[in-house]
Amino acid sequence: MEDIIDKHKVRTITEEFNKKNGLKAYIFLSEVMKDIFRLGAFLSDNLDLKELQAEFIKEINIKDFKSKIDEIAFLESINLIKKSDKNGFISDDGEILEKFGIDNLQRHFEDYFSEIVLEERRNSEIVKSLKYCIGTDKLSKEIQRIVKSEPKTEFMGHPVHYYIKTNDSDSIKFYYKSLLCTLYNQKRIFSKRVSFYNIYTERVDHDELEALFKNSVGGTIVINAVGDCFYNRKHFDEDDLKRQVEYVLELLKKYKHQVLTIFCIPYDNKHFHELFFPIVNEVAFVNISENEVNFDRACGYLGKLAKERKIKHDSTLFYNLHKELSYYPSELKTIFEKWYDENLRNSIYPQYKDAVVYLQKIDNSNANENAYEQFQNLVGLFEVKRLINKILCYNKLQKIYKDNGAISARASMHMVFTGNPGTAKTTVARLFARIMQENGLLSTGAFYEVSRQDLIAKYVGWTAKAVCNAFEKAKGGVLFIDEAYSLLDDRKGSFGDEAISAIVQQMENMRDDVIVIFAGYSDKMQNFLDRNEGLRSRIAHYVDFKDYSTDELYQIAEYFAKTTNMKFSDKAVAKIKDIFYTARSNPNFGNGRFARNLIEHAHMNMAERIMANGKVCFDFSVPQEISEDDIDFQTLGSKEKRAIGFSC
Repeated sequence: MEDIIDKHKVRTITEEFNKKNGLKAYIFLSEVMKDIFRLGAFLSDNLDLKELQAEFIKEINIKDFKSKIDEIAFLESINLIKKSDKNGFISDDGEILEKFGIDNLQRHFEDYFSEIVLEERRNSEIVKSLKYCIGTDKLSKEIQRIVKSEPKTEFMGHPVHYYIKTNDSDSIKFYYKSLLCTLYNQKRIFSKRVSFYNIYTERVDHDELEALFKNSVGGTIVINAVGDCFYNRKHFDEDDLKRQVEYVLELLKKYKHQVLTIFCIPYDNKHFHELFFPIVNEVAFVNISENEVNFDRACGYLGKLAKERKIKHDSTLFYNLHKELSYYPSELKTIFEKWYDENLRNSIYPQYKDAVVYLQKIDNSNANENAYEQFQNLVGLFEVKRLINKILCYNKLQKIYKDNGAISARASMHMVFTGNPGTAKTTVARLFARIMQENGLLSTGAFYEVSRQDLIAKYVGWTAKAVCNAFEKAKGGVLFIDEAYSLLDDRKGSFGDEAISAIVQQMENMRDDVIVIFAGYSDKMQNFLDRNEGLRSRIAHYVDFKDYSTDELYQIAEYFAKTTNMKFSDKAVAKIKDIFYTARSNPNFGNGRFARNLIEHAHMNMAERIMANGKVCFDFSVPQEISEDDIDFQTLGSKEKRAIGFSC
């Protein structure tokens, strides 16, 4: 069948047909299989696809065509248009993807985002399912409000957006699926596509997020801060979190009538709530979170969960409930899972009654330390500590002068941090911001980290605005510009020079409100400073972070081991030091990051060795010993993880 189709004619008709639609729609023939013709379409407006399809089929002269229209997910649509290009039915799939803004999104879609297409359900089915759930009073009320009005003849925009507070990922799925199916039935959304972005994904930039919003017009974006993406965020920087939330809320305001947005927030994370709610001031949100239930309903729910798992329950299931308290459904699920796990080992498979669940001990010994104590406890960095201490003493003295009416001075505080990766430059900068705030020398102690992609804009004049925004966000604290030399371009007068000029101007304008710290390799930083004399003249301090010695690396490794309740055997100590001594001669050596990676791999090897015995049963109050064989230098790859600082 494909052989009798004039591909050149189809290409010509497709181009002419879609010209009149502009960027509202693009329809194309993707592939032909026997008597099956598969078409695809990109829509950026709520157009009548049946009518569009009928016109297109008529143009390319396909007869006796019986159609079935399905909405498909993002990646499937990409494959569809690539097949069209491969089969010769369109001229350039890349050009079409670029026109619809899809090219920016597809590069990192699977890394940062995911998507589903909703299965349609009738409103009556949704209402019926809610009767068998607990803690869904707010969801039920909102669904009743949605179905109260007749569906509009056309899409009008979103009067409200939503946030769900829960700690349970399964509850989130039930909530958003019930809500969105109802909204779709009432024509409040015209697309069944639901895109997901986990808020703790690192380093997603503004352009990538905006591409997601653009490609979700008519549909929904779920911003998730619950589940694995929340509880496994150990290495996520709080300033990155703030930046991501600000990105999302900025785009939410821009696309508030075109894209429905649902925030899923852990109800026990006060920090996220404090960050989220003050920023939202132009968008109406409806809370459809789970509500608490009383003792009797909680007992009934636990019994229902046991029945669903086909396990007979007894009074031990309810031991952790108290009559005077109320409970969230997600809390009850946690109670049930713990009880179920114990029953699996004690009753269903009694041969595992003596097995012990291994729990990693978390070291919170420095949780109450102030920033200065944490800074002083960092391994090594003696010259760095001396200089920071000198800066602190000088400024504290000036504050005393000022508070007592004497003449005081405010010297420039901008700095350059040089050194190899893994030498704690970012950690020191972050602690320095807190130290200055704790001593009343900076108002907020904010720490805002940026790189080239945050400061260099695509168009003339936009870079200066991006720099101003960065300084505003760092107001009262520290602006940390990592790999500052990456701002430079090959030629003068470029956007890089525009950024540097804007930085110099803001360093002067906000000299009392923001301390700028430039960081990077020593040799490259020299070229960067030579580019602009005004920049060099405003740098007060040059701080060089030396590579760690073998003994210092061992102290870092020992600290990481202690935080997970481990210790080294004597032979392991000798082997670790030998590895550090050898590794330090490698030009790509990662310093503290290398030490951390080595111990993480040793921990995994130790776990494999222990679990191979088939039974985990030992005294968890005693640190577990890492043996010489657990230290395996060969398992370390060249790509290293981001360091978050090391103290002892």
